[in-house]
Amino acid sequence: MDRKRIFDLVDAEAPGIWNIPGSVLIFDGLLDLAGSVLPDKAKPAPAKGEGAADGDAFGSALAVILRHEGGYVNDPDDAGGRTNLGVTQRVWEKFVGRKVGETEMRALTPEMVEPLYERHYWEASGADLLPLGLGLCVFDFAVNAGPARAVAFLQEVVGATPDGRFGPQTLAEVLKDVQDVGEPTVIALYQKAREGYYRTRKMFWKYGKGWLRRNAETTEAALALAK
Repeated sequence: MDRKRIFDLVDAEAPGIWNIPGSVLIFDGLLDLAGSVLPDKAKPAPAKGEGAADGDAFGSALAVILRHEGGYVNDPDDAGGRTNLGVTQRVWEKFVGRKVGETEMRALTPEMVEPLYERHYWEASGADLLPLGLGLCVFDFAVNAGPARAVAFLQEVVGATPDGRFGPQTLAEVLKDVQDVGEPTVIALYQKAREGYYRTRKMFWKYGKGWLRRNAETTEAALALAK
């Protein structure tokens, strides 16, 4: 469990909270209790069938994402335009801070896009703080539909306010649900909500089969990781 990341998250949501006498000690104790639900991310098991080079949770999850996303495409029906490894040209230009062309988009490698995925999808969605299987689902949906939507769907599943912002209250609600009903149940509910979202999209006629296959494959990988 990345305690510093969790403490930073709480500090961002409630500035000054650590000035309250005993707050750090109390919260640290709560994290000890949460450790029985949230596995240590320092040495997680890699996703079934995957083998990230560094063996960490993010690397294993990213391997699943990149398998879904595939290589270079420029689909005229996709508003994203030029896309490689799931990264659109607009997103890549924003990340590198300059304009790029087709040649650079075609040349993207997993090593090049890894920092973007970690910062703007893995951490932005709170997936790095979640149990491994559920974290994979949220990460995958964040990549596919945006971090805010991925978080909002998670919040709806666990009964938190669906504001699309991952904070300490959302984390607490998730951990409580995982403890109460089990991670596989939370995964199943989340993935069912994802499927419902895909079925409402106007381009479902063209991309629906692929979206549902992706959802099913992510569910299978996530359940293999779940406690």
